[in-house]
Amino acid sequence: MRFSISTVSASLWALGFAAVASAQDAGGAVTALNGICAAHPKIPACDVFAVACKETTSDTCKAVSLAISACADSVASADPVCTGFQPSSGNGPVAGLPDAKTASGFVASICTEMPTMKDCQGDAACPAANATSGVSDCKVMSVYSALCLDMPNMTQCPAWKTFCDGNGKPAPFCAAGGAPAHDHSDGSHGHDNGSAASFSATGLAALFAAIAGVFAL
Repeated sequence: MRFSISTVSASLWALGFAAVASAQDAGGAVTALNGICAAHPKIPACDVFAVACKETTSDTCKAVSLAISACADSVASADPVCTGFQPSSGNGPVAGLPDAKTASGFVASICTEMPTMKDCQGDAACPAANATSGVSDCKVMSVYSALCLDMPNMTQCPAWKTFCDGNGKPAPFCAAGGAPAHDHSDGSHGHDNGSAASFSATGLAALFAAIAGVFAL
């Protein structure tokens, strides 16, 4: 039996396509992520995978897209499994999920502008990024999300909003129901609204009493 070169090439291409398609199902993606994330647990895709895919059937577990995002991250892109997880016409990376270098830049920028935010201090803070890779040695997506949850209107947070709105708002990265209603733009971490309301009522009562006293004279 004779085979033409074109026939053999087409068959090899079909086999390769089938292998990639098989890898890019949810089960193959979870297997790939388990391997990638064992080596690189702190990159954003693995940070999200560890939380969103505790139940692999949940709506927030977008395993194929997470695998593509992990493989697009310079920290993990050399992993051999990544040959099967490149963007295709049917699948792409997780919307709004930054890679480790980009997220490290967001955190550094926020903490330079707002060094007193609680997630810029103490054990919660990310260390300075590696001078060569530009990546901080921390779960940078967790820190970036915590900063944006606290002050969602910061200029560094649109990617976080895109991630939350496009991916079912997975906790703890996103507030339930979306970004918080209050942006603590003064750098504080909450307001005692009850005390403010009490003060207002007390102040008004005092004002009316003073006015009544004036007319009584």
